[in-house]
Amino acid sequence: MTTDTKPYLVAVIPARAGSKRLPNKNLMNLAGKRLVEWTIEAAISANVFDEIILTTDSAELLAIGEQYSIISHQRPAQLSGDNATTLEAILDSVEHVMQSANIVLLQPTSPLRTAAQIIQSIEKFNSFRGNCLVSVCEIDHPIEWTGFINNHDQFVDHQLGFDTRSQDLPKRYRLNGAIYITTLSRLREGHPLISAQPLSFVMDRRTSVDIDELVDFKLAEQLLIDETSC
Repeated sequence: MTTDTKPYLVAVIPARAGSKRLPNKNLMNLAGKRLVEWTIEAAISANVFDEIILTTDSAELLAIGEQYSIISHQRPAQLSGDNATTLEAILDSVEHVMQSANIVLLQPTSPLRTAAQIIQSIEKFNSFRGNCLVSVCEIDHPIEWTGFINNHDQFVDHQLGFDTRSQDLPKRYRLNGAIYITTLSRLREGHPLISAQPLSFVMDRRTSVDIDELVDFKLAEQLLIDETSC
């Protein structure tokens, strides 16, 4: 007789009402669904979670979570302002979880992330037995092309050279904000969400669209429209 040692798995979807650069973005209609619904539906479709928690300070967002029969958690006022951290919101939302658990943070600002990618990232985290996993994507342009503008309006500290082709430079990756996985015990011990050397889960640029400003929203909208019209 074998014992199932699969850890308790909790998805946390943080969705504040406020957003300075794109007001009420989590409630915006993106290709027929409110932005937050894309992440809720992906988490449900993955069919791997023991709990899916929507943590928010918005009555309207709480009602959306209730419509999907997931846990709608009203976060306290002190965790609703601009100075509140995502880590604080996570710990507040999982206070009731007593057993050992893995936490999967799914931000609503990554609506093109798929259920399959959620499943694959969890499988990788479990296989490598690490303490942290983050989703990443390849950067659009080589980091060697970046620099600063100094006080004289000059572009400095770059590594530009026309004797090296961009395709010959090493690939570099960035956080895309779509998936973070760690253990609840780490967070309760006071460790940061992301460890010094987290395991990586590489996603393509399309599913890595992160909605921060209106231009990001328009890009995600067009990609979804193109997908459904094919």
